[in-house]
Amino acid sequence: MPQKKHLRILCVDDEPHILDSLAMHLRKNFEVHLASSGAQALKMIQQFGPFAVVLSDMRMPEMDGATLLSQVKKLSPETVRMLLTGETSISLATKAINEGHIFLFLTKPCPPDQLLKSVNAAVKQHQLIIAERVLLQETLLGSLKALIDVLAITNPLAFSRATRIKKNASKLAKKVAVTNRWQVEAAAIVSQLGYISLPESIVKKVFYGKILSADEKVLVSEVPKVTKQLLEHIPRLDPIIEALETFNKPLWKNNIELTKTIPVTARILKIVLDFDSLEVQGQSVQLALDTLRAREHIYDKKLLEAFAECIHHSDKVNTLIEIPLRSVQVGAVLVDEVYTEDGRLLVPKNYEVTKTFLQRVRNFDSELLNKKVRVFVID
Repeated sequence: MPQKKHLRILCVDDEPHILDSLAMHLRKNFEVHLASSGAQALKMIQQFGPFAVVLSDMRMPEMDGATLLSQVKKLSPETVRMLLTGETSISLATKAINEGHIFLFLTKPCPPDQLLKSVNAAVKQHQLIIAERVLLQETLLGSLKALIDVLAITNPLAFSRATRIKKNASKLAKKVAVTNRWQVEAAAIVSQLGYISLPESIVKKVFYGKILSADEKVLVSEVPKVTKQLLEHIPRLDPIIEALETFNKPLWKNNIELTKTIPVTARILKIVLDFDSLEVQGQSVQLALDTLRAREHIYDKKLLEAFAECIHHSDKVNTLIEIPLRSVQVGAVLVDEVYTEDGRLLVPKNYEVTKTFLQRVRNFDSELLNKKVRVFVID
C-alpha cells in the first residue's frame, strides 16, 4: 500500500482560516489540497483526481457539502467522503448520509487529534477499497479470463460475439457513468459462455437468425443453465449472475413500469445483445437502432438513446488491408471467416484478434499462416 505522505487529501471549505487550519494539522502526514467551494473541488477532482479522501464543510454557498459529496461519489467512487459541520441536527445528518454517502461525520470545532484519527480511518478505508478492486481484477476477473480463453479456442463464433458485446456494453456503461462498470463488462463477456456446450453449426444458426429444429431449440434453451453452472462456484459473481437471469424480463407489466426492479447491468445487456443480433443478421447500425426503438416497453429508453449516441460517435478510422495471417496483430479485425485445412472454422467474420488467438494460430502449419486475409486496422 502507498505511504501516507503520498496519499492525497482534498479539504473543502468557504472559510479560508478553516482551510489553513486543516492543512496545518494534516500536511505532516498527507499531501493536502484545498478548495474554497464545491465547484472548485469538482474541477480539481476532474483535473487532478482521484483523491484518497475528500473532507468537506456542510454549509457552503451555492453547493452544500452533501451535494458536493454526492457528486464526488459519481466522479470518483473509490474516494472516501467525510463531512465537517458546525450543526448536528438529525435532518442535516440524514441528508449528508443519504446524499453524500459519507464515511464519517465530524462536528466543529474538531480537535486536531480527533481530526487526524478520523482522516487516518478514512485513508485506511480507501486502502481497503483499492485492495478490494485489485483482488477483483487479479482473482475474480482472472478466473473469468480463463473461461473466456477456453471459449475462444472451442467456439470462436461465440467468443467473437462476446468480444463485440463487451465493447458496446463498456461504451454504454461509461456513457451513463455506471459505478461498477466491471460488472457490466464481465456480464457481457460471459453472456456467451453457455454456447460452449453447443455444436458450432447450431451456434451459427442462432446468431444468424436461422430456423431451429425442435431438438435444436431444446439444446439452445439449456444455454443459460450451462452459463450459470460455469459461474456459480466463482465467488462474488452474484450481481453478474442476476443480470444474466433478468435481462430478458419485461420492463412493463399491466401498464406498470418495472424498470427500476431490473439491474442496470441487465438493462444494458439486453440492448447490446439485441443490437448485435440485428447487426449480425445484416442490418445497418441505423436500421438496428430504429428496430430497437420500435419495440415498445422492451428497453430502457434513456439507456437506448445513450447507446445510440455512443455507437454513432467514433474518432477511429479503419483501413482495410490484405496481409498474411501470420502478420495480423492484436486489435485488428478479420473481415472474413477463416477455416483450417480440414474445414473447421478458425475465426468468424468481424473477429477481433486477441493474444490468445495469436498464440493458438502459431500451432498451425505454414500454409495456413501464409494465407492472405483481409483485416481492418485502426489508423
